Amino acid sequence: MPMMTEKLVKVESNHWMLTEGNRRRCLSCSRRIDIKPVNCPDPRHQDYYEKVLVRVNRFRQAHPNLGRIHDRKHFWRIRLRVIEKLGGKCVGCGVADPRILNVNHKNGEGRKELVTHRSNVTFYRRILDGERPTADLDLRCCNCNILYEYERGRLSIPS
Repeated sequence: MPMMTEKLVKVESNHWMLTEGNRRRCLSCSRRIDIKPVNCPDPRHQDYYEKVLVRVNRFRQAHPNLGRIHDRKHFWRIRLRVIEKLGGKCVGCGVADPRILNVNHKNGEGRKELVTHRSNVTFYRRILDGERPTADLDLRCCNCNILYEYERGRLSIPS
């Protein structure tokens, strides 16, 4: 049963997908559908993916700068939502300028997590979707973040 914010949308060939805002889920496999390949057994899902991928690639070839501009705007929209979700200001000094705020991993596993997700957008999306707990994350400005690394012993001044 769809939640109140979700709705059913009819896409080509009577293939129904559940949407959450602008994100779609395949009703066959319940996976999120975007322009990434998904191993869905339903051939209509694969047809949809291939059509979207062709359309996106054709657009990006015709308008290379627009694709980069869109990606940058998308990154910042998601990043600002994550910053808001994590409190909106540095836990060290209280600065609220999103240009200098970083998501800090309290346990120091940030590099491993970035390698796993391959991009900050995927990491941020998992936070917003509730797939990634936020108990071990906080916001720090660049200065407080580097000081935190020195205080925790992860960085040191060479002798």
